[in-house]
This record gives sequence, structure tokens and C-alpha cells, in this order.
Amino acid sequence: MKHKLLQWICCPGCHSPLTLHSAQSEEEEVIEGSLACLQCGQVYPVRKGVPWFEKFGNPTVESRSRDHFGTLWTEYSGEPEPVAAKEHVDRLEEALQRKIPQGRAGLDAGSGDGRDTFCMAQRNPHLDLISLEISEGANHTFSRCKGLSNVHVIGGSVLRLPLKSGVLDFAYSYGVLHHTLDPHKGFAEMCRVLGPKGSVAVYLYEDHAENRWKRWALKGVRGLRKVSVKLGPKQLWALCTLLSPFVWFFFTVPSKILRLVPVWASKADAIPFNFGQGPLSLRGDLYDRFGAKIEYRLSRQGIEQWYSGQSCVEVTVCHMPDVAGWACWGRKAESR
Repeated sequence: MKHKLLQWICCPGCHSPLTLHSAQSEEEEVIEGSLACLQCGQVYPVRKGVPWFEKFGNPTVESRSRDHFGTLWTEYSGEPEPVAAKEHVDRLEEALQRKIPQGRAGLDAGSGDGRDTFCMAQRNPHLDLISLEISEGANHTFSRCKGLSNVHVIGGSVLRLPLKSGVLDFAYSYGVLHHTLDPHKGFAEMCRVLGPKGSVAVYLYEDHAENRWKRWALKGVRGLRKVSVKLGPKQLWALCTLLSPFVWFFFTVPSKILRLVPVWASKADAIPFNFGQGPLSLRGDLYDRFGAKIEYRLSRQGIEQWYSGQSCVEVTVCHMPDVAGWACWGRKAESR
């Protein structure tokens, strides 16, 4: 944790300022210590360079979701690809035709193992990036980004952001809000921390109201989830490793063949899991789909209402190429 982070963070319970105590530092980083709230007296630990704000959580639902994704990021996450590789943020920017990082400071909400955080921070050294993750993936992000002076990693929930209101220029979240207890609340929190003209970009699962084939496939997935969510992380990963080649062969390969024929190319996007890159490339996506304890599916109209409810303008909600979900962007209206 860098001392500079104190200008943005606050108590997630009462939004009051925090003070740093018993700090043990290495160069610019506070490695061990605690943060105390001046108003309510809550104390939050700093462990291995990451301040943790996870006290305000649902121990029966949210913690299980946290542990599920923590296992994915810490045990099954691969090595980082070169910066030139296409990451989630690149795909979202392509779909929206907009640059997501902007201004002087921003948020990566639900950063997982830190791949997007690393890429955005390295490509934009002029801005400070706060990387929030509720799981042990935060430690993975801290290690990945250790050489970047503009990255600030915190452990906490997007539903209770430990950040002051109106202090950031952009907020970004890929595939996170639909796995929380209250996606709308998480979105509102992301908007709360933005200043005037700040932008919010998110990727969300869609309800497939416009695609009957994917609606039927979704019903099948929901049936399997009744069993798969009860499996332990190792058992689920083994199952997803076994299933990935079959899903790739029966879904991804046919979609690639369709794209070779111009008159059929448009039908390729209707096939589920059309984005696989190889027989084992779908393990992580299957682990996500079959193991997440919470999963919401959202409509275009519903998302547009979220943005309008937060006084956002220039709103875009569109399909992601080759991925089943919504690419969404909006900018907060300038204060009068």
C-alpha cells in the first residue's frame, strides 16, 4: 500500500477518513500495519502490502463467492501474457469504440488476478489505478504489479467501496457485478466515486431475450449449476478440464466453420461458447459459469435504466463480439 492511496480511500461503513497505524514499510510500500476510522473506530488490516476491508460481508453467500474466484485467480490463473495481447479491457474498448482509462485516477472493480490492472496501468503511466478485489486474487495483483508505481491494490467489495465520493475519473468492471448479491447497488457504488464527467464501463451477462438458441442453452446450464455449485474447487476444475474439449468441439468449432461461409457468418454468434481458442481454452469460463454461487442475467433495457438513474449520458449498451454479454459505457453528466 502506497501512502498516496490515503487521498482516495475511506471507511466503507461510514465513509469517514482513515489514519495509518503501526506501518512497516519497504521502499514506497506499506507492507504491514492497520487503518483506523476516525468516526466509527473500525480498524482494517494491511497485510502483505494490501489493505483489507472485507469486514462488511455476508458470511454465507458473499464469502463463498469470494473463495470460489480466489481459487481461480490464485491456483488456476496462468502466467501473464505480453502487454500486446488482447485482454478483457481491449475487447470491451473494441466493442464500445471508446478508450476506457481516462483522466488522472480510476478504478478496476473486481480485478481478479490483475491482468487488466497491469495492462491499463502500464499503458497509461500518467494515471493512478485503484485495483479492488474481494478474493485472495488481490495478493496476486499486488505481486503482478509490484514494479508499477501507479497501481494501488485494495481488498474489498464493489458493493461497499472503501473510496470517497466523486474522486475518480473512470470506473471499469469486467464480469463482476452479475456475481454479486446486488448488481445494481455495485453499479451505483461505482458511479458514486466518480466526479463530474467521469465514465463507467462494465461487461455484464445478458439474459439472451433476443436469442432463443442461447436461451435454451442457458436453461441447460442452470440445470447443471444446481449440482456444480456444490462441488469443491478442485473437483469443479477437474470437471471443467474434462468438459472443455467437448464444449470446444461441439460449439466453438461449428461456429468457426460457419464464419468461413459469408452467408452463414452472422449465425456463428448465436452459438454458445463460440469464443474458444483451443480444446482446453474454455476451462476458466466453464469454472466461472458452473461454480459461481451468484449469477444474474440482465436485459439491455434494465442496464440502460441503471445508467439513466445515475444521471449518465452518451450511454452505449451493445453486444460483445464473440462473447455472450453486454458491453456498456456511460458518462456522468456535468454538475450544474
